[in-house]
Amino acid sequence: VPLNRIDTTDDTFRITTRTEVDDLLASISHEGMLNPPLLIKQASDFRIISGFRRLAACAKLGWEEVTARVLNPDLSPLKCLRFAIADNASQRPLNLVESSRALHKLSIYLNTGKRLIESASSLGLPSNPSVIKKIKDLCLLPEGIQNAIIADTISLSMAMDLKQLSPQCAMTFAQLFNELKLSLNKQREIVTLVK
Repeated sequence: VPLNRIDTTDDTFRITTRTEVDDLLASISHEGMLNPPLLIKQASDFRIISGFRRLAACAKLGWEEVTARVLNPDLSPLKCLRFAIADNASQRPLNLVESSRALHKLSIYLNTGKRLIESASSLGLPSNPSVIKKIKDLCLLPEGIQNAIIADTISLSMAMDLKQLSPQCAMTFAQLFNELKLSLNKQREIVTLVK
């Protein structure tokens, strides 16, 4: 598939939070792409289902075309999303924000009821209803807070507290906690005192 026919701006099925590709460059340049990206044919181009970082690495290496697995264009968006989640989860454990993205995107196609729980369970995602409720919308928090969650500067419980504040206020706390590297108890104490 020619790289210039792949829409790299469409994040519909992006699960990964990682954007850097330097760790892939040496491997792909020497060994080639061992796990081809998964694409789906659109009208005149291709949409990425999985393999965002691999394709970015190929572009950085100056490749003009890549070998890819191309899905049937009639495949449902839910099936494509399940492929994206499964492919990402098979590469490495998903971080909390990636799990949130996966659950949030699944919830668009499935109710937050039994079907979502069954689908999450079959994909290796958290399937406890209370956990799903807690993490499903973390991916909607400002990027700075998501980065702090990924870096383990902010815990899930603190993220839940910050989610109740205005975005600007929550970001200010996230920046403060990121700089000071405070324990959860200290973070809670500061938020309580400021409130």
